[in-house]
Amino acid sequence: MHDLTIFNTNRAAALFNTKEFMKSASASATALQLDPNFTKGYVRFGRALAALKQYTAAIEEYDKALQLEPNQPIVIKYRQEALEKKQQSV
Repeated sequence: MHDLTIFNTNRAAALFNTKEFMKSASASATALQLDPNFTKGYVRFGRALAALKQYTAAIEEYDKALQLEPNQPIVIKYRQEALEKKQQSV
């Protein structure tokens, strides 16, 4: 794993916590370009997308995380929340 991958996923988390969701999504995307097998990158990307109400895209990112690490309870939870919000927004 590359140090820049970890840096960008940590940056994504910090930006998410300050409600800078677009920047968080961008940092997550950068991390995934560096390491497309880093599960946490998909989770952080999904959370930022969900916060931006891009629920379909968020679900896709959670699905990618689950392909790498099936049965992760927190990812399953986030995916379910995004699915419910998507259904409510219709």
